[in-house]
Amino acid sequence: MTQRSHVELFGDNLWIVHMKRRLVCLSITGVLALSLSSCTKPKPAVTVTAGTSSAHTKAICWSPEVALSATTCSEASLTQAVSSPDIATVKVNGDQTIGISVDPKVAEFGWYAIVNGQRLNKSAVTSTYYHFTSPFTDIPANGYDLQIISQSQQTGARGLWLFKLVGN
Repeated sequence: MTQRSHVELFGDNLWIVHMKRRLVCLSITGVLALSLSSCTKPKPAVTVTAGTSSAHTKAICWSPEVALSATTCSEASLTQAVSSPDIATVKVNGDQTIGISVDPKVAEFGWYAIVNGQRLNKSAVTSTYYHFTSPFTDIPANGYDLQIISQSQQTGARGLWLFKLVGN
């Protein structure tokens, strides 16, 4: 008895099935590659704590490689974030210690905090944690804005987070 090939035994059907499987595998691989390449990295987050109150939020604007520009962080998006009822809020007593914890990506080139329009530290913080004592004894009903700004390697900011400090 002589050996016969698969093609002789099953005809062209085996070859067609094999090619269909290859096409399906290649299609799935292509779709996966496209979907993974279109993924954006998540924005880093910042947490602010005071006593038992804390808030955690992702960046309003974030540019992982270069300084923010008007296209990456528009004035309209900032205005909307500040006036949003969903702004991250922390309850603070008059002279309470407030802690700020940032993602390591935020600390990479330094960051600083601004409360009510005043920068808290002269030089940039390069650690992932910073704390300060609330400079306000009386906090108004509408509270104070706390901005966290991450510096870029070039001149300018690469990220912005907004919080509201309100009376306890």
